[in-house]
Amino acid sequence: MATAYIETTIPSYYVARTSDSLLHAAKQAATRRWWDEGCSGFDYLVTLNFKHIANPFIRDRLRSAVANAGFELPVMCSPDELLQNEDEDD
Repeated sequence: MATAYIETTIPSYYVARTSDSLLHAAKQAATRRWWDEGCSGFDYLVTLNFKHIANPFIRDRLRSAVANAGFELPVMCSPDELLQNEDEDD
């Protein structure tokens, strides 16, 4: 069974008042859509924290460290990235 680890920015974006910033409002809308349509069923680390978690530099270091420990790093992405793949399948 596929699973998802939901990083703490996801619930924060879901429950927050809609932002006046178009960028943040778009992220909130994508998060709400992803959550409401069924957030489980993925082998992904779902996050909106691109500064500390899902940026390419940290991602590469994490992938190496996790591999050295004998594990595989799950795919890190935003709810919007998951929805884009779903939209392409339609």
